[in-house]
Amino acid sequence: IPGCREVATPEVEALFVPLRDPARLADAITWLLRDGSLRASLGAAARRRALENFDEARVAEMVADQSRRLLEENGLWAPRRKGAAL
Repeated sequence: IPGCREVATPEVEALFVPLRDPARLADAITWLLRDGSLRASLGAAARRRALENFDEARVAEMVADQSRRLLEENGLWAPRRKGAAL
């Protein structure tokens, strides 16, 4: 699935399997069912990554910064001066 590598690193935060490969999917599920430490490790790493990279406030800040940058590049944004009225 496009974008998956942006949200997870294979065998660090998730197990990736090829598209339309039910045998490999079954193998990955079986591996997770049998290996509790792997489940715990993947889960903990995924939670850390989510908190660090996808926190609501952080994502909102990144979107605002990117929007501001694009507006500035296109001459559509002028930073407010200190003390200027809203």
